[in-house]
Amino acid sequence: MNKLFEHFIENGNLRTFYQWLFATLGVFLLLLPAMIEVGEKLKFLSISIGAVIGAIGGYAARASVLKIRPFDNSYRKARESYKKDDSKN
Repeated sequence: MNKLFEHFIENGNLRTFYQWLFATLGVFLLLLPAMIEVGEKLKFLSISIGAVIGAIGGYAARASVLKIRPFDNSYRKARESYKKDDSKN
């Protein structure tokens, strides 16, 4: 499973191709119900999934501009450092 994520994630962030893919796919799914006539449930599902996928792509793109690693495992190191500090008291 870890090898699968290595294809999508590079240096703690989504690869640029997948950032663009997620953002454009999200916008497409948001606009799809306006382009074709679909039922209410399918419209709600398309808009909901499109918003989530687009948000992930946009979040990753903004994080790469700011050089933030949102999909990194560094929080584990931080948790371990707090445990070491607590044991001293």
